[in-house]
Amino acid sequence: MKLLIIADNRVNIYPLKKIVSEGKKVFSEIILANTKELFCHFQKGQTHIYVNNIDIRSFDRIIIKSSFEKTSDFIREFNKSLFQVIDKEKVLNGKYYSKYFYASKTTQMSLLAKLNLPIPETYFGNFENKISLPTVLKNSTENNGKAVSKVNYIRNLIKIKNRYGKAKTIAQSLIKSNCDYRAIVLNNQVLGSMKKTKPKGKFTSNIHQGGKYSQIEAKYKKPLSKIALSVCKKLEIELAGIDIIFDKNDNPYILEINDCPGFEGFDKVNPSVNVAKKIIDYIYSK
Repeated sequence: MKLLIIADNRVNIYPLKKIVSEGKKVFSEIILANTKELFCHFQKGQTHIYVNNIDIRSFDRIIIKSSFEKTSDFIREFNKSLFQVIDKEKVLNGKYYSKYFYASKTTQMSLLAKLNLPIPETYFGNFENKISLPTVLKNSTENNGKAVSKVNYIRNLIKIKNRYGKAKTIAQSLIKSNCDYRAIVLNNQVLGSMKKTKPKGKFTSNIHQGGKYSQIEAKYKKPLSKIALSVCKKLEIELAGIDIIFDKNDNPYILEINDCPGFEGFDKVNPSVNVAKKIIDYIYSK
């Protein structure tokens, strides 16, 4: 069987290396292609997609590892054509991507609200006079803990919103905590979870921003797993890292759906799991 991994230059290299390494053990051929190497050809009654001049139909399985904020308009258009050409069952997260390809945080919050799942109060658009300060501003297309700011004054809110861009800015209610949690779900099973603690003087807990990862407290395992599984089942996501924060009363709130999750920190906390192997085993057998 042949595996195609479509990535970009900016995706965290750790999961790619691990997935390729595990993939070589079971797939007869693996092609790791940059998103710039995609080529679409449309003609009457036919759509063709090529990667490195290879027809994409020749691949048995496909993994897309392209971070949302770096995903160009071309890649988004490519995705629309992809599922006209191949069966979404061949693609990891294919059902989800065919409907919500790399959904921004704005889209995620809208979907989660509709599903009656717990989220922070979230605002989008002309919200300057509608919210209470302090608040949290996020660029809805960034990840890895980038472009997330705690804002105390309206003048700073306007300045940051102008920097992010109105169409990319959301505001969320501030939930005071020095940590949040992630559960990684694959095929409706929780592979494990971890605690992410903010470094001193920082507002985000992401490992790329200096966050420290550790074992989750026992009391949070069940609610974290329950919510993470509910998100993935309702949105038909096969692989995801679901980030959740708990307030002072232990009420949970979903912060983000990571449908292209990194797992370097997770592997350190849960060394026996081997996320990459489980991903490869799953997509090979599906």
